[in-house]
Amino acid sequence: MKSIELTEDQKSKLLEMCKVLFPEYEFIHFQDSAIMGAGWDYDFNNICFSKKSNSIYDIEINIHWFEFCVKILIPKIFSDEEYDTFSDNSLLEIAYIKLFDQNPIEYCYKQFKTLKL
Repeated sequence: MKSIELTEDQKSKLLEMCKVLFPEYEFIHFQDSAIMGAGWDYDFNNICFSKKSNSIYDIEINIHWFEFCVKILIPKIFSDEEYDTFSDNSLLEIAYIKLFDQNPIEYCYKQFKTLKL
C-alpha cells in the first residue's frame, strides 16, 4: 500500500475546514517543530490545536492528520443519520467505506463544501 502524502493544497484545505468546524481553537496549524523526548510524530504531519498561542508549549491537541480525519473530522462533517449507519463499524471500516482510494482530506473537503454553515 502506498502511503498518502500531503500537498500544500491539502494542508490548506484541512486548515480551512478546522477553522470553521472548530472555532473554539484560535490557533490551528501543522506541527513545524518538535520537543525532543516528548514522543510526538517527528515527520510533522500532525495537526495542532490551541486556544492560547501557536507555541508548541501551548498545544492542547496534537494528532496525526489521518487519525484526525477518521476519528474527528468525518463524524463532524456527516449528518447524524449518515454517520449512524456506520456506528456499528470500526473507524478503519468507516475510513475504507467512505474514503476508498481518495485522499481523506479531498473526500472530507468535498463533503465540507456541501454543508450550510
